[in-house]
Amino acid sequence: MRRLKIAIVDSFCPRPYDGQTWEHEAMGGTELTASRIAEMLASHHDMAVLQHCRTETVISANGTRYEPGGQWRRMAAERRFDVVIIINSVKLLALWRKHAQTDTRLILWRHNFIGKAHRHTGQLLENADASMLCVSHYHRRHTLEMLGLVEASRIARRIGVVYNPVITVSDGTKEPVAPAVDTNQLLFASSPHKGLHQVLKNFSLLKESIPQLSLIVCTPGYLERTLPACAGVHYMGKLRPAEVHAHMRRSLCLFNAQSEFAETFGLVFAEAHSVGTPVIAQRGLGSVNEVVGDAQGQALDVNDVAQVHASIARWRAGQRPCVALNAAFAANVVKSDWMRLLNADEIRHNVCWHKTESSSYDL
Repeated sequence: MRRLKIAIVDSFCPRPYDGQTWEHEAMGGTELTASRIAEMLASHHDMAVLQHCRTETVISANGTRYEPGGQWRRMAAERRFDVVIIINSVKLLALWRKHAQTDTRLILWRHNFIGKAHRHTGQLLENADASMLCVSHYHRRHTLEMLGLVEASRIARRIGVVYNPVITVSDGTKEPVAPAVDTNQLLFASSPHKGLHQVLKNFSLLKESIPQLSLIVCTPGYLERTLPACAGVHYMGKLRPAEVHAHMRRSLCLFNAQSEFAETFGLVFAEAHSVGTPVIAQRGLGSVNEVVGDAQGQALDVNDVAQVHASIARWRAGQRPCVALNAAFAANVVKSDWMRLLNADEIRHNVCWHKTESSSYDL
């Protein structure tokens, strides 16, 4: 494979990040994934991550350039990239197609759901000769439905899936020795807007029958808000990924007992399984069935106090599920998926692909 010049364009990140940010700061899942993918690919391709809020260029140890963005029209016209991967922005996809070299391959990398305002995206993909990546098969099915596309359609062929990589240990280190699990400690590790108010309500109901329980709450910090005082709830604030993973290892479970906010992937769910921690989550909500699965009482009706109590009580009594990293989310597998996507034949034909849930490939 020839070495390509690739740009990842991030016009939404709340603050600048680079290839070492996750070692020092809390990070949102989209930014963490973008930087991990850039660093993974840097040994094979010339990688640049263009960020609207960055003011100076930083070059990582792997050679990835994290550069200021913002003047997108000028960048599209003047910068020469073989592949431009645009995070979430349908508007930027149209702009880049209009001003960039005609042989620039464009990929719209969606980490959130397509809404009614973007129902034209399918036609834009075809007009721009572009591809779109979703982060789960549920996400892709939802996208096809919102765009009014059937699986056999020509445009649907341009919409594929690559999972987010799940990494819970630093490069070159072994998985830490598993600490003793605190059977009274539950963990919520998402942004507060992702249903925390409902999680607190359901935790309070659960605590009425199991008063020993406590709930640790840590957040990625990109949405600040005042959090209510609740009995047994301990707010840890913004934590680095490694600190979040340490809490995961010690907790009885990741307690995502809310039924309002759907995840396109749910990185914290996959990370929890990676460190051996089961998850309480709403069955059928977003990607839960795909990423968490419904084995051993993990995916259930979180608003049914009896169901939640039954799972927690069973796990506290020694029947905690044995969970592990889904191999499809492993960094080396995700890297291979990206390398396959970026190979010369894919670029020449400029079509996307998606790995089916049975792990075969449609090309």
